This record gives sequence, C-alpha cells and structure tokens, in this order.
Amino acid sequence: MIASAVAVVLLAVGLFAAMGGGPRDERSYQEGRAAAQSISVLVKFGGATPEEACESEFVLRTPMNKKSDVRRGDFIAGCVDALAEKSDR
Repeated sequence: MIASAVAVVLLAVGLFAAMGGGPRDERSYQEGRAAAQSISVLVKFGGATPEEACESEFVLRTPMNKKSDVRRGDFIAGCVDALAEKSDR
C-alpha cells in the first residue's frame, strides 16, 4: 500500500518535471514566439505540425555539444502559441 502511494507520488513529480512544471521562463517563451515568424510557411505549406516545426527550430538554434540557456518547453510553447494565433487570422 505504501509502496504504491510512493510510486504514484514519484510518477506525478516526474510528469510535472517532464512537462516543464514550474514558472514559465518568459525569455524562452518570447524567443519561441519570435522563432514562429520564420517557420510559419513550413507549417502552412510544408506539412509539418506546429509542434514538429517548433521542436526542429529549437534544435537548429541550439549549438551542438552545448547546453542551451533557453528552456525547451517554454520555447516550444511560445512558438506553438504564435503559430496558432497566426493561423487564426
């Protein structure tokens, strides 16, 4: 019983961390929004989903063998939000 409760708590903490839990890094979010301007054509005509395009853009902007100071989840969230706003127009 106790072991299963501990497992549930650990799973919840892991999911929270994996989803970028905690306060949003505004700089990373705004960088994602700015990146969306250059990839909106790829999403519109290239067949990529917004998530795929934003993930690819994050990877392209991250130097090899270096840890990015931009938070991946917040960058992608900003990018996807900006693409959604652009497609609604």
